[in-house]
Formats: sequence, C-alpha cells, structure tokens
Amino acid sequence: MNLRTFIVKAFCFVILWCSFICNSTIAQNLTYTGYTKFEEEALPDVKVKAMVGAKVFAETTSGKNGFFSLKLDYNLNYSIYFEKENYAVMHADINGTIPEDKTNYKIKYEITIPFYHIRNQTINQKTFEKPFSKIYFDGKSKFVDNTEYIKDFLVQLKNIPETKSFVTPTIVAEKKHHIAGKVVCDNESKTPFNLAKVVLLDTNNKEISTTLTNRFGVFSFSNVGIKSTSKVMVYPADNSLMCKVLMYNINREKVAFLNNIEKQNLQFLNNDESKLIEHLIDDTYIPFLAGKIMVEEKGENVLLADKNVYLLSDKNEIIETTQTNMFGNFLFSKLPPDKNFIIAIDEAESGLNDNSHLHLYSYKDVEINKKDTLQKGKFLFKFLSNEVKSYNELLIEDINIKMDLKGKMVGDNENNPLRNLKILLLDNNYKVVDTATTNSKGDFTFRYLPYSKNLVLRFADTTDMINYSSIIIYDPNGKVVKYLSVKRGQRFDYKLLPGDLNKMNDLYIDDPWLNLASKDPKKPTTNNLVIIENIYFEFNQAMLLPAAKQTLDKAILALKNNPTMKIEISAHSDSKGSDDYNLKLSEKRAQAALEYITSKNIESKRISARGYGETKLLNKCGNKVECTEEEHAKNRRLEFNIIVK
Repeated sequence: MNLRTFIVKAFCFVILWCSFICNSTIAQNLTYTGYTKFEEEALPDVKVKAMVGAKVFAETTSGKNGFFSLKLDYNLNYSIYFEKENYAVMHADINGTIPEDKTNYKIKYEITIPFYHIRNQTINQKTFEKPFSKIYFDGKSKFVDNTEYIKDFLVQLKNIPETKSFVTPTIVAEKKHHIAGKVVCDNESKTPFNLAKVVLLDTNNKEISTTLTNRFGVFSFSNVGIKSTSKVMVYPADNSLMCKVLMYNINREKVAFLNNIEKQNLQFLNNDESKLIEHLIDDTYIPFLAGKIMVEEKGENVLLADKNVYLLSDKNEIIETTQTNMFGNFLFSKLPPDKNFIIAIDEAESGLNDNSHLHLYSYKDVEINKKDTLQKGKFLFKFLSNEVKSYNELLIEDINIKMDLKGKMVGDNENNPLRNLKILLLDNNYKVVDTATTNSKGDFTFRYLPYSKNLVLRFADTTDMINYSSIIIYDPNGKVVKYLSVKRGQRFDYKLLPGDLNKMNDLYIDDPWLNLASKDPKKPTTNNLVIIENIYFEFNQAMLLPAAKQTLDKAILALKNNPTMKIEISAHSDSKGSDDYNLKLSEKRAQAALEYITSKNIESKRISARGYGETKLLNKCGNKVECTEEEHAKNRRLEFNIIVK
C-alpha cells in the first residue's frame, strides 16, 4: 500500500464534516466528536480525555458503536488523549484560539480514529509519543488538520527502527477456528446423517473433540487448528445406512467425497491436498432455533402473535430477544453452538389462566415440551446441550429463513440524505438479487430475501456521488453501521461484513403465507403462486386436526388482507388403498378445507376445492412400489393455487 492510499484509507483521520451556526446572543463552544475503530470495526469503551496542561477539562468514553463527543471552550489549548487497554495510547493537540468575532459560532469537528494494537510489529510504536494530529481554526468557519504534520507523522509511523540485538523468535500459537460441515448420502434426496458421531483426530491420531450431527447432518467444532488436525471421522448412527458419502461446508460447497459404502466409520483426511479443515472454517457459524409458543385451552391451541420471546443462557442471562410474528413463530440467530439454553416468555404476555396450559412447539408443529417453571415473571423452557431430540426439533436450516434488509444512506453527514437513489443488492458472484430505491430521507428496504451472509450493495448510478467524499450507512435504529470513502467517478460497491449485516437485517422463518398475509405484500413474480402444505388427517378420516386449522388460518388471513386474491385448493393422497377410495377421500378433505375457510367470513366465490386422490404423486411411490413412510407422506398434501390480480 503506498503512502497516499495509506493516508486516505488507514490513518488520515478524515474530517467527516465541520459546520457552524451563527447565534448573535449566546456564545457557543467547540464540539469535538468522532468514531473510534480497529480494523474497520467499531472500538467501544475508549477513554477520551481533554487535558489543559495537567488538568482534565472534559472526559468521556466511546460507546458501543465507537462514538464519543466532548464540549470544549474556545481560546484554550488542549491535548486529547485516547486510551484503551492493549492498544497504543494516542493524543491530538488542539489550538483552540479563535477570533473574537467568531466566538458566537457553534462549530462541530468530527474525525475517525483507527487504533493499533500494542503488539503490532509493522509500525513504530514510539511515534505515538507525539500527537497524531494538530488541529487549529482556519480563520473562517471551521477547525482543520495540519495535513503536512499528519503526512510526516505517518512516514515516521511506518519507519520501524532497526535493532542489532538478537531477539529470541516468538513461538506463535496456532490460530484456532470454528468449523462446521454437513454429511449426507449422495442420493437423490441427499439423506442427512442424523445423530452420527463425528470425531476430530490430531496428527498423532489422538481424539481432539467429538460431537453428534443434527437432523440435517450438520456438525460443528470450536477451537480447531488447521495444521494440528489430521482427519475427521464419522460414525453413522444407523449402521445399515450404506451409501456414497458427501461432506459439504455451511455454504453448501462440496469439500469431500467417499465412495466407501460398506465401512461403519468414514475417514475424511485433512492434508495439503484436501485442505479439509480450511474449507470447513466458518468463524461466524451460529445455529438457528425456531418454534412457536401456544396456549392450550379447552382442547384448542391459541397462537401467541406479536409477543416477546427470550433466549437465555443457563445462567438466565439474556442472549437475544425477539418477537413472534403474526403466525406465532419466533426465530433466534445468536445462540453459540453446543450451549445449554432457556426459552422464556413473560407471564403477563402468555394469556394463561387456571384452565389453560402453555406448550412449546417446533415451527413444524412438533410438540417439544410444556413449561418447566415460572421464575422472575417468566415461563421457562429449559434445554441441556445433550437433549439431542428436543434441540434437533428446534433447529432450522438457513435455506428456510428469509430476511429483510433495512438502512439509510447519507453523503458526508446526516444533512445530506441520498434521495431517490437506486441500489442494487448483489450476491457473492455479483449477480443482482434485488433492487431498491431510497426515499426522501435516504431510507432503503429490501424485503423477503433468501438468507445470505455474502451480499454487496452497489449504486446503479454514481452521478449523484460526485459532491461527496464519504458515505455513511445507518441501521434502522439510526446508529452508524459504516463510514466509507468514495472517489469521484468510481463505482460504489460495499461488501457487507457479517457484523454490519446483523445490524441491518431482520430474520424470520420462510413462509410464503407470511408475505401474502402482509398488508403490504411483496408482489409475486407471477400471478399464480402454488403453496404446498403437508396437512395430516387421521387415517381414513376427513376431519380437520388442530394443526390443519392453523395452516388454513394463514390462508384466511391472506384472503382478508388481500381482497382481490382467490385460492384454488387441491387435496392429494398417497397410493395406499384403492385408486377410487383415495379419490373420494381426497374430495372429502378438500371440501372440509373449503368449508372451514368459508366459515370464517370468506366469500365462497373466492374459494374452490377439488380432490385428486393419487393421480398427481410427487415421487415414484405409486401402486405396488415399496416406499418408506416418509416418502408416502410427501404425497399426502393440500396444494393452494394462489391467484393474485
């Protein structure tokens, strides 16, 4: 990196904006404010002190987002010190002298300060004994940096003094990573290895750690070294599961393949050729937990919509707070892997009485358990990391998650919102995922996106950027996410870092009914949308079960919120039993669904229903074909053809 680039990008202490407001009656002061960061991330809890000689004039601490602000009087000289443990102590000098006719001005000076670790050997740490910046009033309307001084400071910072003394080489410990992968059969349905034992071995073939795969075949380990790990061993829980085996990383990229059908243990080697551990690294991996809490009263389950749900550690510390959506579902995305945890809901929001009970279900309507205890006004559902079955049912894959991405963009400062600006959202292959246009305040929203950790924001047209040297991105709560330098005529691309993405996204369970039931739905790409639901009935029965009614309630809400929408219901069966019997049974089930919907004040002309029996199977499981119960279940379904005008 040349000196000019270094000055611009790394340590130039960019003046984000300086402004003044004249007030003829009240004398104002200098507001010295800024943003502390380390390696492009906010650095919180930095102690900031303004010294006048040996006395402290003002002091503060940078907040969680790295921001600080000090009020300083004019006509005093200051040394501003920035201190945080394990980082170089830095200071800036301010000559606060200002002409008498300017003392009624209110002046705001703002900077961005990158920090360096005290063990950083690529810089001359002694340089920080001098101020990194000298600031003075320009005689007109603002405070400015002495740019020549900064250039000289940066040259000295990079000038590392030679030493003739022998230094014993420091043994650097191997960097540890979090790894995560997925083991499946190489067959048509990619059958996952559920509850398979996975073992890491070191270079001496000694066990490092062991775990079990979840119901999706996913495993994860913390603190794994690339060089110190020799192999990953997999022991299938079902010894009869004989298949060619694939291993993927969390990004669904194939990292290993074994054509080893007959062995009960599978060896995946880690070496310079396979680079297995390197391909499995995902230091941001977090399992997703999803479910719903329902109140049972008089045999009926009532969903709790728009209620707070808490994810707690086993020490009752809040890890994450979320809200149930209109269908009662909740989603957690911040649980560290392999940790005990608690799911809780406020007693006041539960709606319980003496004749009702609280139940926790998976998002697929599998009952997990009833409430365990009441503690400090919250009903608790406790889980241990070895309660594999319950934990497994709560897990959800990221392919079943959608997200909204919201933020705000301004040029140089918040007084310059980027209005009517078309923004492209790109994937990691730079293909367009979606587009949005900022409103008059610079706000933008991308809705109902597939979940991804690899996204890029790009301006469709950079013409509007020629007057700005930087772009500031805010999250929906008005907190700064990122400061970005821009150059005239260059395309603006910003690859969202995981931490930045987490501040701007809103995650929820993928459910096509959720968008349709919204009062402001994102329009489907086609006028006809087919939703398939595996709605189960009692054997040989057409009576709707509670779970079936919950699914139909989604359709009812969508119809009520979208008066022009129509739905065609088709009922399908598996191939068990005679063709004629299955046709008649499916017609009864289709009619039961129609009657339930119209009983909720939906006009009958907006609903049609028909049974198809086993005439439209989704797989090979026809008459006299041997299939598993799971394969047959895929054919027992209701299909909803949504017609949107």
